[in-house]
Amino acid sequence: ESKGGMAACTDPAGRLACWSQGILEEIAEAKPGEEPAEHWSDWEMGNTMMDFLFASQDASTASLTWTAAFMSERPDVLAKVQAEQKALRPNDEPLTYDMVEQLVYTRAVIKEILRFRPPAVMVPAIAMVDYPLTDTCVAPKGSLVVPSIWAACMQGFPHPEVFDPDRMGPERQEDVQYRDNFLTFGVGPHMCVGREYAINHLVAFLSLLSTTCSWTRIYTPESHTIKYLPTIYPGDCLIHLKPLHI
Repeated sequence: ESKGGMAACTDPAGRLACWSQGILEEIAEAKPGEEPAEHWSDWEMGNTMMDFLFASQDASTASLTWTAAFMSERPDVLAKVQAEQKALRPNDEPLTYDMVEQLVYTRAVIKEILRFRPPAVMVPAIAMVDYPLTDTCVAPKGSLVVPSIWAACMQGFPHPEVFDPDRMGPERQEDVQYRDNFLTFGVGPHMCVGREYAINHLVAFLSLLSTTCSWTRIYTPESHTIKYLPTIYPGDCLIHLKPLHI
């Protein structure tokens, strides 16, 4: 029934809908007797949709929440973000892709938020071969390997416990120097395909929020705790927003 509804849609909206229709077109074009591809099955399509929803919705929502939380705690950082916005968009011009690419400091802030609070703290993987993790430890083929992304992001970097957006700027480039520790999106051939999209999304969010609103965070005893949902969130993030014109 679900596949029938997707197939009947003539104007798919969004990547997930387009992907679904592409799979259905492959199935429709298959020759009689052709061995079905593994990704055509309901099971595999369902798994892929869950990946889309988890990666694009839950992880992004967590990072949006942390962005609002940290900027309420660091007015000095927020002031620099607003100054960069004012320099690039002095008359509150609509934000464009080219502008997003020029927001060097705002991008550094977002990368530091993603390092300091990576939304997915672990991403399980299956060893396809006997894989040496260290000189003395080998993960046997077929074993489940669960690296701690949050722990990795807190290693290697100078003073990793300090929230310091400048570390991600063009002068220090710690995101490049310590790329093997900056595992928020993975590293190497398995790096998340949505990395740049996610970062640009967060840069655009902070750009618009910082130039249209002022906000204060209302603290409770839960505010400085961490919730695993399964991505990480602050225990709560109660925000009081007011319109702002800068």
